[in-house]
Amino acid sequence: MTKLFYIALSLIYLFFIVFNHTSLATHERNKESELSFQHPDNFFSDSTSTVEILHISDDDEYLLEWTGSSETYNEVSFQQGFTLLFEDGYLKDTSSAWSEHQNDLNITKQTKAEESSRYHLLTFHYAEEDSEFSFVWSEDKLYVLDTPMTDMHSFKDPRSKEDEKAKNILDAVIEQQQDHIERIIREEANLPHDTLLFPLEDLNKWKMITDPASNNHLPLEQLEEMWGGIYKKLLEGNRKYRSENKRGMPFISWDEKQRKLSLFIHYSHF
Repeated sequence: MTKLFYIALSLIYLFFIVFNHTSLATHERNKESELSFQHPDNFFSDSTSTVEILHISDDDEYLLEWTGSSETYNEVSFQQGFTLLFEDGYLKDTSSAWSEHQNDLNITKQTKAEESSRYHLLTFHYAEEDSEFSFVWSEDKLYVLDTPMTDMHSFKDPRSKEDEKAKNILDAVIEQQQDHIERIIREEANLPHDTLLFPLEDLNKWKMITDPASNNHLPLEQLEEMWGGIYKKLLEGNRKYRSENKRGMPFISWDEKQRKLSLFIHYSHF
């Protein structure tokens, strides 16, 4: 758990991308007619995210396996999936896939890791058929503990008082880091106080700004393109800064008045 208490909080890099009717989707396809949104319960029979430890090596490194999968009730013309793996609030790895004329989609990847951490897997699932579309998210969290007093082990729900204490410490430290970085982003980007700003991994906030019942939700028909753009920027950032031992913590802002979604990424050394 040691590394969590020594992560630098200084802002190394900050940039943002604004989505304004610009397509950055990872797969181009024809859209000859307008699409209407359908509730995910009418499209998806299953949507899941899972992250587990697959193997532990002798030097206390371990191999994570993570999966984002979805299944529709019927064959659909197009499916897209984006999976983002976060380690202590920072983006660790990404993966994506798409399919045509199938009813299922599976994204599986393996990633090496070490030391105590909280892993959060977030998957965006999208499906389209004829003139209808739908989307849904799924998530999973895994806590890994490796301390001098305990053998390495992992859990999703604490099984002991020690696990509960460690989970609370990890969550509190990560939340403190995110709060600190959020303040820096607001100041550096000069964001108004009424502009919503939240960590990209905050699923509850995504559900709030995409709620069809809200009068101020973001354009749902552009959501798959938006996530395609977000994924592209995260992938580019990971490739660029990984060799410099830097990792990014992404935030999303939503300006209801200007109808503008922005991506901010804080980079720090690890």
